[in-house]
Amino acid sequence: MKKAIAGLLTALFAITGCSQPNVEEIGVTTEAAVLAMPGVTGGTLEMYYASLEPNLICDLTGSGTTKAELVTTMDAVARTIVTNLEPLETSMVSCVISNGDVSANLSDLGFEFRTLEDLREQLR
Repeated sequence: MKKAIAGLLTALFAITGCSQPNVEEIGVTTEAAVLAMPGVTGGTLEMYYASLEPNLICDLTGSGTTKAELVTTMDAVARTIVTNLEPLETSMVSCVISNGDVSANLSDLGFEFRTLEDLREQLR
């Protein structure tokens, strides 16, 4: 079903002249960059279209032993995400990093709304 919808959307964009970046490729590149970061020990990053808008969700594990260490790693992760999502105009972003006992997410960096635009504005 997903492939049929994706094919239909691709055809629609080709016919109308609209095109969107391939978020699957961007997601793979972003995941590789994030998982290679110091302080990130594993996890997943998924990127997909929802209602024609890209969404990025990551669920990471980290080596930090305190909330402060995980927040520092989350800040670096958020900056890497912003860099790797440069081809996109917009995206919703949700990300968490945990060591099993404590965790940090984008809210810990002061983001009330987690759009790519918010991240770009506040992290640059």
